[in-house]
Amino acid sequence: MSGDSFSVKAMTRLTGLNEHTLRAWERRYGAVTPRRGENGRRVYSREDVERLRNIAALVERGFAIGRIATLSDQELAQLLADNLELDHLGNPTPKAESSSNPAACRVPTQLDRIQDALLQFDLAKIHATLTESRYLMGARGFAIDLVTPLMEAVGWMTLSGRITIGHEHALSAIVRAHLSFMLLELPRREPSMNEENNSFALTTMEGNFHEIGILVASVLCALRGVTNYFLGPNLPVPALTEAVIALKAKHVVIGSTTLPPGTLPITEHEYLHELDKRLPPFCEIWVGGPLTEVKDSRLKHKFRFIRTLGGFDEALAKF
Repeated sequence: MSGDSFSVKAMTRLTGLNEHTLRAWERRYGAVTPRRGENGRRVYSREDVERLRNIAALVERGFAIGRIATLSDQELAQLLADNLELDHLGNPTPKAESSSNPAACRVPTQLDRIQDALLQFDLAKIHATLTESRYLMGARGFAIDLVTPLMEAVGWMTLSGRITIGHEHALSAIVRAHLSFMLLELPRREPSMNEENNSFALTTMEGNFHEIGILVASVLCALRGVTNYFLGPNLPVPALTEAVIALKAKHVVIGSTTLPPGTLPITEHEYLHELDKRLPPFCEIWVGGPLTEVKDSRLKHKFRFIRTLGGFDEALAKF
């Protein structure tokens, strides 16, 4: 497929929809109308990707597919933009309800201020609002309740054309700086000689430079008193294996992100299979994000797939 044409398989990866849902949304609701390739198979455009992502996000927020499937691209993007501020860890909260709950109001207010500043490219205001939020919300609230929905919202704003890649990169740089500083501020804990080593090593796959998710995960580890080593993004399997062996890390966390086809030098599943071959037997492999679970009886290691950072934090709480 070319950079602007996507197969059914590629669409399931890019939108998070399974093939059954994709077909139902097309045939029953007319959400998109793919063209047919020379081989007769369905072929989708980049516009179809963005449209289905917007629809999927709205359905997750409680909208009925039958009511939104035929809206125009512009109407979908606006509806999503209007509702992103209501998203709190994936659970929509109506404005009327959140206005009577100060704790629920605080996060959307901070999100609004940052998004408004981003639209004006007011980087100083973004930095100031994030600094204020860190002290108002505490480290866990800042990481999960603000940074996580903020980065999701900015991703959709970019896809819908409300902001450019330049806006997104500028915000990411500021958020990265705040999370890195927070990570340095939090006390580090090294396991004692007689203590079981339950440490975590965190990275992303080779070719994936999106590090905000694993930075948040590293902060959450530190808050739970779990020894962790943030290795940065874009780590090839041999380099990651070498680091894990040297650090004696029992858990390896791989952050995954929905990326355009061809971005990674090898597919996510190929990366995980290669990692499974190279890592020492004492390791567990945790995969965070939208990646579909790998089910293969030949895999030697224990794999855990956790879609959200809130779910990751809950898993850490059990240690």
